[in-house]
Amino acid sequence: YFANTCDGVLQKNDILTSVLGKPVANNGTIAFGRYGRFDLSILFTLQQVGSSIELDIIRDGKTMTVQATAKPFSRLVPLSEHDVKPRYFIYCGLVFQPLSYDYLDAIDGGSPVLTAAFYAGQQKAEQLELVVLSHTLSDKVNIGYERITDAPIKSVNGQKIRDLTDLVQKVESSTKPYLRICTAEDQDVIVVPSPSNTESTEANKR
Repeated sequence: YFANTCDGVLQKNDILTSVLGKPVANNGTIAFGRYGRFDLSILFTLQQVGSSIELDIIRDGKTMTVQATAKPFSRLVPLSEHDVKPRYFIYCGLVFQPLSYDYLDAIDGGSPVLTAAFYAGQQKAEQLELVVLSHTLSDKVNIGYERITDAPIKSVNGQKIRDLTDLVQKVESSTKPYLRICTAEDQDVIVVPSPSNTESTEANKR
C-alpha cells in the first residue's frame, strides 16, 4: 500500500521525515499513541482511498512537502483463491505457472525473492503477475534444467514478461530457431528450441 500510494511522488534518495505531521524515525517507525512505535506504513493503511496524504521530505538537501493520494494496493501475487482452476503452460517440458499464495503454501514459502513478491509486490502496467518456472519434465531438449525450480521468469528473447498470457504469446510467436528464457536477475538462462524448430514439436508430443 505504501509503495503504491507514493509511486511517482517520492524519488530515489528522498528522505521521508514525517507523514501526516507524524515524525518518522531513522528506523522507519512512528509513535502511535499509547501503543508504542509502529512501522510508518500503518498511517497509509488507515487512510481512505482517494484521500490526500501530506509527506515532509528532504530532497537534494532541501526540505519540502509533497502530496500523495491514497491508492488501493494492487497485489502482484494474489491471496488464496477458491474454485479457480490452476493456470499453467508446458513447453518443451518446462512448466510455467503464475505465482500465488496457494503455490507458495504448497512449496512451504519458497525463496526470499518469491516471499518478497508476495508481501510487497504490486501490479504495474509492465507486470501484472509473476510467472515462475515451477519444474521441468525431463526430456532431451531440456537436459540440465531439471535443477531449476520455482524460478521467477524475467524475459523471453530479451522481452520482459507481463503475465502468463504474455509469456505464451512470446513463446508461440517467436521466429528464432531457439528461445532464450531468463530468470530473475539473470541467475539462469534457459535455451530450448522455438516453435519454428522441429525439435520443439517432437518434444511437445512426448
